[in-house]
Amino acid sequence: MPPETAPNKNNNESTAIKALRTYQGDVEEAIHADNSSVVKITAVQINRDQARERAIVADQAPVPEKETNNSFIVALIILLIIIGVSVPAGLYLLRKSTPQVSQIEVPTTSSIINTTTEKKVDIGNLHKKEITEKLLQERQKQDIAFDSTLGISFTQNANPVSTEMFFTLLDSLIPPSFVRSLNKDFAFGFYNTKGNQPYFIFKVADYSNAFEGILAWEKSMAKDIGGFFFLNSDNPTVYDPDYQPQFEDSVIQNKDIRVLKTRSGDISVFYSFIDRSTIVITTNEEAFKALIAGIETKQTAR
Repeated sequence: MPPETAPNKNNNESTAIKALRTYQGDVEEAIHADNSSVVKITAVQINRDQARERAIVADQAPVPEKETNNSFIVALIILLIIIGVSVPAGLYLLRKSTPQVSQIEVPTTSSIINTTTEKKVDIGNLHKKEITEKLLQERQKQDIAFDSTLGISFTQNANPVSTEMFFTLLDSLIPPSFVRSLNKDFAFGFYNTKGNQPYFIFKVADYSNAFEGILAWEKSMAKDIGGFFFLNSDNPTVYDPDYQPQFEDSVIQNKDIRVLKTRSGDISVFYSFIDRSTIVITTNEEAFKALIAGIETKQTAR
Protein backbone atom coordinates (compact mmCIF):
# COMPACT_ATOMS: atom_id res chain seq x y z
CA MET A 1 0.00 0.00 0.00
CA PRO A 2 1.55 3.09 -1.06
CA PRO A 3 2.15 5.57 1.64
CA GLU A 4 -0.39 8.41 2.03
CA THR A 5 0.75 11.51 0.58
CA ALA A 6 0.85 14.26 3.21
CA PRO A 7 -0.92 17.45 2.35
CA ASN A 8 1.32 19.94 0.90
CA LYS A 9 1.15 22.82 3.38
CA ASN A 10 3.00 25.15 1.16
CA ASN A 11 0.61 24.52 -1.69
CA ASN A 12 -2.46 25.33 0.45
CA GLU A 13 -0.95 28.56 1.72
CA SER A 14 0.00 29.50 -1.78
CA THR A 15 -3.51 28.84 -2.96
CA ALA A 16 -5.05 30.90 -0.14
CA ILE A 17 -2.68 33.75 -0.76
CA LYS A 18 -3.31 33.57 -4.41
CA ALA A 19 -7.03 33.57 -3.88
CA LEU A 20 -6.70 36.55 -1.56
CA ARG A 21 -4.58 38.38 -3.99
CA THR A 22 -7.04 37.52 -6.78
CA TYR A 23 -9.99 38.97 -4.67
CA GLN A 24 -8.03 42.04 -3.78
CA GLY A 25 -7.04 42.42 -7.35
CA ASP A 26 -10.64 42.17 -8.44
CA VAL A 27 -11.68 44.85 -5.97
CA GLU A 28 -8.83 47.06 -7.05
CA GLU A 29 -9.81 46.57 -10.64
CA ALA A 30 -13.44 47.48 -9.84
CA ILE A 31 -12.41 50.56 -7.91
CA HIS A 32 -10.03 51.55 -10.67
CA ALA A 33 -12.84 51.13 -13.21
CA ASP A 34 -15.09 53.53 -11.20
CA ASN A 35 -12.29 56.09 -10.85
CA SER A 36 -12.57 55.85 -7.04
CA SER A 37 -10.21 54.94 -4.28
CA VAL A 38 -10.45 52.86 -1.18
CA VAL A 39 -9.58 55.87 0.93
CA LYS A 40 -12.34 58.01 -0.56
CA ILE A 41 -14.96 55.27 -0.20
CA THR A 42 -13.87 54.66 3.35
CA ALA A 43 -14.01 58.38 4.16
CA VAL A 44 -17.49 58.73 2.73
CA GLN A 45 -18.68 55.70 4.63
CA ILE A 46 -17.17 57.03 7.86
CA ASN A 47 -18.81 60.38 7.32
CA ARG A 48 -22.18 58.74 6.75
CA ASP A 49 -21.83 56.61 9.90
CA GLN A 50 -20.86 59.63 11.96
CA ALA A 51 -23.80 61.69 10.62
CA ARG A 52 -26.17 58.82 11.43
CA GLU A 53 -24.80 58.58 14.96
CA ARG A 54 -25.11 62.36 15.50
CA ALA A 55 -28.75 62.29 14.37
CA ILE A 56 -29.56 59.44 16.77
CA VAL A 57 -27.79 61.19 19.63
CA ALA A 58 -29.59 64.46 18.85
CA ASP A 59 -32.98 62.75 18.94
CA GLN A 60 -32.25 61.08 22.27
CA ALA A 61 -30.34 63.92 23.94
CA PRO A 62 -32.21 65.82 26.74
CA VAL A 63 -32.96 69.57 26.38
CA PRO A 64 -30.03 71.54 27.73
CA GLU A 65 -30.61 72.85 31.24
CA LYS A 66 -29.84 76.45 30.25
CA GLU A 67 -32.47 76.39 27.51
CA THR A 68 -35.02 74.94 29.96
CA ASN A 69 -34.27 77.62 32.52
CA ASN A 70 -34.63 80.36 29.93
CA SER A 71 -38.02 79.03 28.83
CA PHE A 72 -39.19 78.90 32.46
CA ILE A 73 -38.10 82.48 33.10
CA VAL A 74 -39.86 83.75 29.97
CA ALA A 75 -43.07 81.93 30.95
CA LEU A 76 -42.84 83.34 34.48
CA ILE A 77 -42.40 86.91 33.17
CA ILE A 78 -45.42 86.54 30.89
CA LEU A 79 -47.49 85.21 33.81
CA LEU A 80 -46.48 88.12 36.03
CA ILE A 81 -47.38 90.61 33.29
CA ILE A 82 -50.81 89.03 32.91
CA ILE A 83 -51.35 89.15 36.67
CA GLY A 84 -50.09 92.75 36.82
CA VAL A 85 -52.63 93.82 34.21
CA SER A 86 -55.54 91.66 35.38
CA VAL A 87 -55.47 92.50 39.11
CA PRO A 88 -55.74 96.30 38.78
CA ALA A 89 -58.36 95.93 36.05
CA GLY A 90 -60.37 93.58 38.25
CA LEU A 91 -60.14 95.90 41.24
CA TYR A 92 -61.23 98.86 39.11
CA LEU A 93 -64.28 96.99 37.79
CA LEU A 94 -65.14 95.79 41.31
CA ARG A 95 -64.82 99.30 42.72
CA LYS A 96 -66.90 100.70 39.87
CA SER A 97 -69.69 98.17 40.37
CA THR A 98 -69.70 98.40 44.16
CA PRO A 99 -71.53 101.41 45.61
CA GLN A 100 -69.09 103.61 47.44
CA VAL A 101 -70.14 104.48 50.95
CA SER A 102 -68.44 107.70 51.91
CA GLN A 103 -68.80 109.74 55.02
CA ILE A 104 -70.11 113.19 54.22
CA GLU A 105 -68.79 115.98 56.37
CA VAL A 106 -71.60 118.19 57.61
CA PRO A 107 -70.68 121.87 57.35
CA THR A 108 -70.94 123.65 60.69
CA THR A 109 -72.16 127.18 61.31
CA SER A 110 -68.67 127.96 62.60
CA SER A 111 -67.55 128.02 58.96
CA ILE A 112 -69.51 131.28 58.63
CA ILE A 113 -69.39 132.73 62.15
CA ASN A 114 -67.42 132.04 65.31
CA THR A 115 -69.61 130.12 67.74
CA THR A 116 -69.18 129.06 71.35
CA THR A 117 -70.68 125.60 70.91
CA GLU A 118 -72.08 123.49 68.06
CA LYS A 119 -74.94 121.01 67.81
CA LYS A 120 -76.36 118.87 65.00
CA VAL A 121 -80.13 118.54 64.62
CA ASP A 122 -81.64 115.99 62.20
CA ILE A 123 -84.83 117.24 60.54
CA GLY A 124 -84.90 114.82 57.60
CA ASN A 125 -88.06 112.93 58.60
CA LEU A 126 -89.94 115.91 60.05
CA HIS A 127 -92.73 118.05 58.62
CA LYS A 128 -93.05 121.81 58.98
CA LYS A 129 -94.98 121.68 62.25
CA GLU A 130 -92.55 119.17 63.76
CA ILE A 131 -89.53 121.23 62.66
CA THR A 132 -91.08 124.36 64.15
CA GLU A 133 -91.78 122.60 67.45
CA LYS A 134 -88.32 121.06 67.58
CA LEU A 135 -86.53 124.36 67.01
CA LEU A 136 -88.76 126.08 69.53
CA GLN A 137 -87.83 123.41 72.07
CA GLU A 138 -84.14 123.85 71.25
CA ARG A 139 -84.51 127.57 71.79
CA GLN A 140 -86.22 127.20 75.14
CA LYS A 141 -84.21 124.36 76.65
CA GLN A 142 -80.65 125.26 75.70
CA ASP A 143 -78.64 126.48 78.66
CA ILE A 144 -76.47 128.90 76.73
CA ALA A 145 -74.13 131.08 78.75
CA PHE A 146 -74.72 134.81 78.56
CA ASP A 147 -73.09 136.49 75.59
CA SER A 148 -72.45 133.07 74.01
CA THR A 149 -73.50 131.54 70.68
CA LEU A 150 -74.88 128.09 69.96
CA GLY A 151 -74.59 127.08 66.32
CA ILE A 152 -76.98 124.43 64.97
CA SER A 153 -76.14 122.40 61.87
CA PHE A 154 -79.15 120.75 60.24
CA THR A 155 -78.89 117.23 58.82
CA GLN A 156 -81.14 114.91 56.84
CA ASN A 157 -80.29 111.28 57.58
CA ALA A 158 -76.74 112.35 58.49
CA ASN A 159 -76.35 114.39 55.28
CA PRO A 160 -75.99 118.17 55.38
CA VAL A 161 -79.13 120.22 54.71
CA SER A 162 -78.64 122.97 52.16
CA THR A 163 -80.41 126.33 52.18
CA GLU A 164 -82.82 125.16 49.49
CA MET A 165 -83.55 121.87 51.24
CA PHE A 166 -84.18 123.59 54.59
CA PHE A 167 -86.93 125.80 53.18
CA THR A 168 -88.32 122.88 51.18
CA LEU A 169 -88.68 120.84 54.38
CA LEU A 170 -90.34 123.87 55.99
CA ASP A 171 -92.84 123.94 53.12
CA SER A 172 -91.90 127.59 52.85
CA LEU A 173 -93.40 130.25 50.59
CA ILE A 174 -89.97 131.82 50.13
CA PRO A 175 -89.42 132.97 46.51
CA PRO A 176 -87.36 130.40 44.58
CA SER A 177 -85.36 133.20 42.93
CA PHE A 178 -84.23 134.35 46.38
CA VAL A 179 -83.12 130.84 47.38
CA ARG A 180 -81.19 130.46 44.12
CA SER A 181 -79.35 133.70 44.84
CA LEU A 182 -77.93 132.25 48.07
CA ASN A 183 -75.06 129.83 48.69
CA LYS A 184 -76.00 126.32 49.75
CA ASP A 185 -74.45 126.68 53.22
CA PHE A 186 -76.07 128.87 55.86
CA ALA A 187 -75.85 129.43 59.60
CA PHE A 188 -78.59 129.09 62.20
CA GLY A 189 -78.38 129.27 65.96
CA PHE A 190 -79.06 131.22 69.13
CA TYR A 191 -77.24 134.05 70.82
CA ASN A 192 -77.93 134.59 74.54
CA THR A 193 -78.77 138.18 75.42
CA LYS A 194 -82.09 138.69 77.20
CA GLY A 195 -82.87 135.13 76.33
CA ASN A 196 -81.85 132.96 73.42
CA GLN A 197 -82.18 135.10 70.31
CA PRO A 198 -82.38 133.11 67.02
CA TYR A 199 -80.45 134.08 63.94
CA PHE A 200 -80.01 133.17 60.29
CA ILE A 201 -76.88 134.08 58.32
CA PHE A 202 -77.02 133.60 54.55
CA LYS A 203 -74.10 134.01 52.17
CA VAL A 204 -75.10 135.73 48.93
CA ALA A 205 -74.10 134.54 45.47
CA ASP A 206 -76.14 137.05 43.46
CA TYR A 207 -76.71 140.38 45.23
CA SER A 208 -79.30 141.83 42.83
CA ASN A 209 -81.56 138.78 42.93
CA ALA A 210 -81.01 138.39 46.67
CA PHE A 211 -82.07 141.98 47.36
CA GLU A 212 -85.23 141.70 45.26
CA GLY A 213 -85.95 138.22 46.57
CA ILE A 214 -85.83 139.05 50.28
CA LEU A 215 -88.10 142.06 49.73
CA ALA A 216 -90.60 139.67 48.14
CA TRP A 217 -90.14 137.22 51.04
CA GLU A 218 -91.27 139.87 53.56
CA LYS A 219 -94.89 138.97 52.73
CA SER A 220 -94.53 135.35 53.92
CA MET A 221 -91.55 135.49 56.31
CA ALA A 222 -93.76 135.47 59.40
CA LYS A 223 -95.61 132.34 58.22
CA ASP A 224 -92.40 130.54 57.24
CA ILE A 225 -90.21 131.09 60.31
CA GLY A 226 -92.39 133.01 62.83
CA GLY A 227 -93.36 129.94 64.85
CA PHE A 228 -89.79 129.39 66.17
CA PHE A 229 -88.10 132.66 65.29
CA PHE A 230 -90.23 135.58 66.41
CA LEU A 231 -90.90 134.38 69.95
CA ASN A 232 -88.62 135.92 72.59
CA SER A 233 -88.36 136.07 76.34
CA ASP A 234 -89.60 139.66 76.51
CA ASN A 235 -92.95 138.80 74.98
CA PRO A 236 -93.92 135.09 74.81
CA THR A 237 -96.86 135.84 72.55
CA VAL A 238 -95.02 138.04 70.08
CA TYR A 239 -95.77 135.71 67.16
CA ASP A 240 -99.29 136.48 66.02
CA PRO A 241 -100.19 134.69 62.78
CA ASP A 242 -103.24 136.92 62.35
CA TYR A 243 -101.19 140.10 62.55
CA GLN A 244 -99.92 141.27 59.16
CA PRO A 245 -97.51 144.16 59.81
CA GLN A 246 -95.26 145.77 57.20
CA PHE A 247 -91.46 145.89 57.30
CA GLU A 248 -89.97 149.33 57.88
CA ASP A 249 -86.58 150.90 57.18
CA SER A 250 -84.31 151.63 60.13
CA VAL A 251 -80.63 151.72 61.13
CA ILE A 252 -78.71 149.70 63.74
CA GLN A 253 -74.94 149.73 64.18
CA ASN A 254 -74.68 151.99 61.14
CA LYS A 255 -76.31 149.24 59.08
CA ASP A 256 -79.49 149.71 57.07
CA ILE A 257 -82.09 147.24 58.26
CA ARG A 258 -85.64 146.20 57.46
CA VAL A 259 -87.57 145.67 60.70
CA LEU A 260 -90.90 144.03 61.51
CA LYS A 261 -92.59 145.19 64.72
CA THR A 262 -95.26 143.81 67.02
CA ARG A 263 -98.65 145.36 67.69
CA SER A 264 -97.09 147.23 70.60
CA GLY A 265 -94.21 148.54 68.49
CA ASP A 266 -91.48 146.22 69.76
CA ILE A 267 -88.98 144.67 67.35
CA SER A 268 -90.19 141.26 66.22
CA VAL A 269 -87.55 140.49 63.60
CA PHE A 270 -85.22 142.40 61.31
CA TYR A 271 -82.68 141.69 58.61
CA SER A 272 -79.77 143.51 57.02
CA PHE A 273 -77.25 143.18 54.24
CA ILE A 274 -74.19 143.81 56.39
CA ASP A 275 -72.23 143.67 53.14
CA ARG A 276 -73.05 142.62 49.59
CA SER A 277 -72.34 138.96 50.36
CA THR A 278 -73.93 138.49 53.79
CA ILE A 279 -77.50 138.69 55.13
CA VAL A 280 -78.19 138.57 58.89
CA ILE A 281 -81.69 137.95 60.29
CA THR A 282 -82.26 138.13 64.05
CA THR A 283 -84.59 139.48 66.76
CA ASN A 284 -82.47 141.65 69.04
CA GLU A 285 -80.17 144.62 68.62
CA GLU A 286 -77.51 143.27 71.00
CA ALA A 287 -77.58 139.94 69.20
CA PHE A 288 -77.19 141.75 65.88
CA LYS A 289 -74.09 143.59 67.10
CA ALA A 290 -72.55 140.37 68.47
CA LEU A 291 -73.27 138.49 65.24
CA ILE A 292 -71.62 141.17 63.11
CA ALA A 293 -68.54 141.01 65.37
CA GLY A 294 -68.44 137.22 65.08
CA ILE A 295 -68.69 137.33 61.27
CA GLU A 296 -65.99 139.98 60.95
CA THR A 297 -63.68 138.00 63.26
CA LYS A 298 -64.18 134.93 61.11
CA GLN A 299 -63.46 136.84 57.91
CA THR A 300 -60.33 138.40 59.43
CA ALA A 301 -59.06 134.97 60.51
CA ARG A 302 -59.21 133.76 56.88
